[in-house]
Amino acid sequence: MKTDYLALKAAGHSLFRMTNQGLDCSLVRANMERIVSNSDWFPVWTAVGADFEELGDAAAVQGNLVSAGQLLTKAALAYHFAQYLHFEDLDEKKRAAAAKVACYTRALPMQPVPGMRLAIPYNGRTIPAVLRSPPGGARVALALLVCGSDSSKEEHFAIEREFLARGMATLSFDGPGQGEVSDWMPMGPSYHEAVSAVIDYVQAEEGIDPRRIGVVGFGFGGMLAVNSAAADQRIRACISVSGYFDMGVMNWDDPIRSWRFAHIVGVETIAAAREVARGFTLEGWCDRLDCPVLVMHGQADAGIPAAAAKKIADRIGANAEYCLVEAGVHCFHNVAFRTTPLICDWLAAHV
Repeated sequence: MKTDYLALKAAGHSLFRMTNQGLDCSLVRANMERIVSNSDWFPVWTAVGADFEELGDAAAVQGNLVSAGQLLTKAALAYHFAQYLHFEDLDEKKRAAAAKVACYTRALPMQPVPGMRLAIPYNGRTIPAVLRSPPGGARVALALLVCGSDSSKEEHFAIEREFLARGMATLSFDGPGQGEVSDWMPMGPSYHEAVSAVIDYVQAEEGIDPRRIGVVGFGFGGMLAVNSAAADQRIRACISVSGYFDMGVMNWDDPIRSWRFAHIVGVETIAAAREVARGFTLEGWCDRLDCPVLVMHGQADAGIPAAAAKKIADRIGANAEYCLVEAGVHCFHNVAFRTTPLICDWLAAHV
């Protein structure tokens, strides 16, 4: 499948997302101008990643660890966005993804709040995760961050800082079908079991208050977060950001979305992906929720109608709050200055 990167560039969504997650606006704009055909996207952004990686490693050798951490984090983001929708050559995709992980892992101890890389046992293998705790040593609430269909734990660095500033710890992880785990386990409707395994492990970590765990999911991860909160009562509060009730919203004629879904669930045809999609639903789960849930959606979301999010809140009932952001695109990348404080403050107040 060939991704129409020119359409993504024209829509502006990638610009919003890349800058919101930590790449400089001027850098993103300048390199977007270099993309004049779909074949340009991958080499342009891997070259940006390689430049940042070289600068970051040089800074580390010189003992400039703050700069090294910043530069290697940006390298990881550039490599991530090079490959996140790159399905034309899966070997290239894997190499860029590996470079992303390597740069981010090297950056972790040099970031403002150092991250601890965890290997969480699951199904005979391990789920990679990054745990951060605010300074002070006290037991604190935890924000458990669930990725969507084309994101990975490395993309959560920006919002992790916001939770940490509010005195919460954060844990970002790659679940089935995501990031590093996609190499050995596709995503399935039992994703919530992986979330429970993460909680099993992290609740024993020093500095984490196991009675104050909240979950936030972004995009497809919004559905996964609600499902996880319904399945595991240790989750005290839940936020769905641009999530949806079921896969009835899927536009199977959209090659980006349809092949992306096929990739994360580990099938080779759209027909097989459509069959797997039937199992992804909150039907029968919403009435099991006994924690507060904030359901947020953007009215300007071009891919997911607001009704698909409101259905979650309606089915949950009294425990749900519904927040429709008029100008917000998918995952609020264009209005994060408004929505990120709301997300972080709400979770901090409800765990």
